[in-house]
Amino acid sequence: MPRSEPDRHSAWRNVSRLSTLRLVVIGQICFFAFVGISIALHPGFVFKSNEGGISNYGIHVKTFVPFSLGFLLCSACSALAARRRRGDVLAVALYIYAVLLILTLASTFPYKVNSTFKEIHVIVGIAIVVFELVASLVLTWWARSWSLVPFLVLSVVGFVVAGLTFLGAFHLLFLGQALLSVGIAGVLILTATKENGEVPQSTPAR
Repeated sequence: MPRSEPDRHSAWRNVSRLSTLRLVVIGQICFFAFVGISIALHPGFVFKSNEGGISNYGIHVKTFVPFSLGFLLCSACSALAARRRRGDVLAVALYIYAVLLILTLASTFPYKVNSTFKEIHVIVGIAIVVFELVASLVLTWWARSWSLVPFLVLSVVGFVVAGLTFLGAFHLLFLGQALLSVGIAGVLILTATKENGEVPQSTPAR
């Protein structure tokens, strides 16, 4: 028999076969790795007494590429992971998370141009902070697993720190963002680990 033509879409199909858990883990590894590279390249943006947020890395030539890759790859992996689900709570959370990551990235680039762009960026920033807290609460309740609680606590503490920074109590925006990022990452990964692609049931199956 003649050899069939090579499948040009084989790479995409291999990616699509990855489980929700693997995609979520890959996305979070990409996010923290590339943001970590950005911080290593210029730690002065966030490690100072009057620290700023990670958005500072999206407007400088030295850190633009790794910062963008972190957000883009995490968003793409989260969206792909959501497609592996059956439209459950985790899928919805992953889709919203993916969209907010892209909006955060897109609003970062021009936010120093004028006050309008800055306000848009602030609104998107507030939206993702609120989402990370709400998603942590909802997924912890939905999965009904005590293993998620430590990461939920991190999300709550991060939200409080970010909120007090926004209100001007102190300047610890990066700390708040870091705690929230670790919190939502842990909640997403452990929820995907627990369910392994299956919708949880509140009562034992009969």
